[in-house]
Amino acid sequence: MNKEVLEKEVIRRYVEEKQGQDKIAAELHIGKLKIRNILKSNNIPTFSNKISSQFIVKDYHIKKYLPIEGKHYIAVFKKDGTVFNDYENAGGFLTSYIEKKEGIKTPTLHERRKYYQMTGNYWYEQWFDIKLVDNQKTKKCPYCGWETIDIENKSGVFEQHLKECHNKTIENYLKEYPNDIDYFPKYKAKQKKNEMLNHEENFIICPICGEKFNKLTISHILTHGLSYDEFKKKYPDAEIMSEYMTKQAKECFKLSNLTVSKNRFISKYEREIQDFLTKHNIDFKANRQILIGKEIDMLIESKKIGIEFDGLKWHTEWFGKKRHNYHLEKTLKCNEKGYGLIHIFEDEYINHKDIVYSKISHILGLDYNLPKIMGRKCVVKQIYKGDAEPFLKKYHIQGFVSASFYLGAFFNDNLVAVMSFKDGNLKNNCWELTRFATDYHYRYQGLGSKIFAHFLKIKEPLKVISFADRRWTINPQKNLYINLGFRLDKFNPPDYKYYIDESKNGQKYERIHKMKMNKKMLSKKYGFPLTMTETEMARELGYDRIWDCGLIKYVWEAKNAV
Repeated sequence: MNKEVLEKEVIRRYVEEKQGQDKIAAELHIGKLKIRNILKSNNIPTFSNKISSQFIVKDYHIKKYLPIEGKHYIAVFKKDGTVFNDYENAGGFLTSYIEKKEGIKTPTLHERRKYYQMTGNYWYEQWFDIKLVDNQKTKKCPYCGWETIDIENKSGVFEQHLKECHNKTIENYLKEYPNDIDYFPKYKAKQKKNEMLNHEENFIICPICGEKFNKLTISHILTHGLSYDEFKKKYPDAEIMSEYMTKQAKECFKLSNLTVSKNRFISKYEREIQDFLTKHNIDFKANRQILIGKEIDMLIESKKIGIEFDGLKWHTEWFGKKRHNYHLEKTLKCNEKGYGLIHIFEDEYINHKDIVYSKISHILGLDYNLPKIMGRKCVVKQIYKGDAEPFLKKYHIQGFVSASFYLGAFFNDNLVAVMSFKDGNLKNNCWELTRFATDYHYRYQGLGSKIFAHFLKIKEPLKVISFADRRWTINPQKNLYINLGFRLDKFNPPDYKYYIDESKNGQKYERIHKMKMNKKMLSKKYGFPLTMTETEMARELGYDRIWDCGLIKYVWEAKNAV
């Protein structure tokens, strides 16, 4: 790129696209000093040019808004009234919102501090009003003084606190404080349900044991040593569902993405996967025998593989009653019986549908009709973030993650694969293989080995680690990692992400990483007391947790490694 073209490109990015100097420097591979000189020579003002040399606030450490007992500050976006409790922008929420709404990049820390000293206002106060408001009402624990702003107990954090800190159940608590019964709506509803079972129209009776139920479940039938079909043959006139539950079932039909197939609800997305299997002549059926009552959504007996479609709302910890080991236990029990189990979360299916189908096709051996590319016919070379990021966003189910080193494989000058690495410990020359993705329009032979061998030749690492998602790993001892010379090191336990219902913030199809729910950050933004845990804060905001199956850690070590 010649000098004239470079100048035009810098000016276009800075003025028209409103890119920051850091981003321009990284993408065009030039220094920020050169960028500033180009802007200055073309009479284009930068942020730093707009600040005069006189200071109103001598020391930027001096806080503008001092604490007042019984009150707290909030930041209100001037254009739409959006409220943030992080009025000091400690978590970066205000500047992120400015960038999202106005397309204005955040100045450097030095520039922001200088702006405060020059004007007496924080930089973000150009778009935000800082207001003083009364503190929120709280519910206090009578045993220790712990408090929560969830005065209606919508999140359940109060009862969680009673259990974990005082070893008390709701029943124990209400014996001492009976007037708080309305504070536990779920418990109150349960008591009401138990009362309903005293009315004949609200229950049915198991013809085998005589126990009362709202509905007769398959899991209960199995406790009597009978399958559902055997039960129906033996007791053809037995009622399955009470009048009360029949009404409840009709209400479920109103859910937009649910249909009913014989004995269970099936989401439209699960139906799409079923249609995909049928299209490729793959026989499947729901199965409860392998997991002794727990259902496998789609069992492919010919492949010894099961597929689970996990709707986010229904597989959460509190609403869906799916505890931390729920998904892992299903996987382990399948493995014990000689079956592999795939778990597909709703968000990754909706957001990466093509990738999901390509992975299913590869696991089931349905990709044999794709054009084949031999690794030896590809050219492997270093690429940079600008090329790696869009490729990984398109072809990797977890998207892009920043790395230290990127390798690309090219076939006929077209990028067909990317492998990225992060230098975890330069002193010990230890690296992490963070991503590997291929263009799913082809199938490959020997390509992963060729890219990894190229990395070993260039960087000469002593150790490389990587992690595989257990939800998608059918055989931990027979996969790409093993073929590359890695060994299985350990199984990491299940971990969680957060989910919030669409009706609350429009994020129906997204699992949110727990790092975005940092305790100190939430305390700053929403005014939570630090005596609360991260989980308690998240629940008060309406977030639920979803647990995965954990990760599998693989390790590659050089022969000369000590």
